Amino acid sequence: MNVLINNEKLRIMPRPAGELWQEGLGEKRYEGDKWGGKYLRAPDVFFKILEKAGDKLVRLSEVAEVRRGFTTGANDFFYLKVLPYRPVCPLCREVHEEALTEEEERNYRLRDDKLPQGSLVAVGSKLGWEGYLEGPTLELLLRSPTEISSWQVKPDDLALRVFLPDGLPRHAEAYVKFGQEVEIAVGQGAKKGERVVGVHSLPSVAPRNPWWKLPAPVPPPNLVCMMSYNDRFGFFLNTSAVVDNRLYTINPHEPTSLGALFYALNWSFTFIQQELLGRSNLGEGALDLKVYEVKQLLIPDLELLKEAGSALNFNDAGLYDVQKSLDAIVGSILGVSAEDVGALRCAFEHLKSNRKEKAQTQGTRAEG
Repeated sequence: MNVLINNEKLRIMPRPAGELWQEGLGEKRYEGDKWGGKYLRAPDVFFKILEKAGDKLVRLSEVAEVRRGFTTGANDFFYLKVLPYRPVCPLCREVHEEALTEEEERNYRLRDDKLPQGSLVAVGSKLGWEGYLEGPTLELLLRSPTEISSWQVKPDDLALRVFLPDGLPRHAEAYVKFGQEVEIAVGQGAKKGERVVGVHSLPSVAPRNPWWKLPAPVPPPNLVCMMSYNDRFGFFLNTSAVVDNRLYTINPHEPTSLGALFYALNWSFTFIQQELLGRSNLGEGALDLKVYEVKQLLIPDLELLKEAGSALNFNDAGLYDVQKSLDAIVGSILGVSAEDVGALRCAFEHLKSNRKEKAQTQGTRAEG
């Protein structure tokens, strides 16, 4: 890339308007490309990788679908916790001794088994309801990035289940009836704080018909990433859970490419792009990325990584160690030298550190 001036105070890089236009084109319209951040703030090694990789890079949107997780409009009703005991059933007025409790239900999930068709699970909601729901009406829920403890989502780390029935078997029907009769506070909007009767009366739920049937979430397997970042960056393997709207799901157009996509996203070149594309307008300098910005990420062509990504098995390695090894693997496949791979990782850490220091400085000035 032609650079006229590049020093600590100034960088001048002529770029044809047509080229900038092409880089900002989305699937159906012009979406922008944050070219000011990319060309003016990106470290020198970023451009070396761009030149070295050339046409080996593709936009994420060309090879995968990126979607925000689902919204229920009433988490206190739809999100439930599996109980460690069996309560008296509010429908049958008896204790179902055959029902699964927390430990028993977890064992099914850890084996990656579907709950039996006729099973009942002891659950409770934040609305004060305790009872039983049919196993197939409940799905594992990944609600928060704090529930991800390694390079993959582990069922044992997930505290909640989401009520996601296709139809209404007996106990699910009784729970829906409870939802229509319970008094609940409006949580957002102009009527925030007002109390209404029935979950279906909430403005966030009322437009849905039937109100208890959530839009079909993206099923696993897929990759999951956060919408907000501070210290931790990553794209996590998810084989078991549906995903809340605080996170994004990424599904390759070819399911066999999931491992290759994991490799393609989890290296420092991607993380630098996130630093350049995102906006640091959250608390403590945290970075926010929208779906359309994630779609713009440049990644290696998945065909190049198909063999390397055919077996995802990092055992209990920490996320940092996994990403460090992927820096070396992906860099080698793209023909990037070990020296430039090291410089790439240092540049990412530098960008991240600068963002956080800037937020602290601005916070100090504001307080003063």
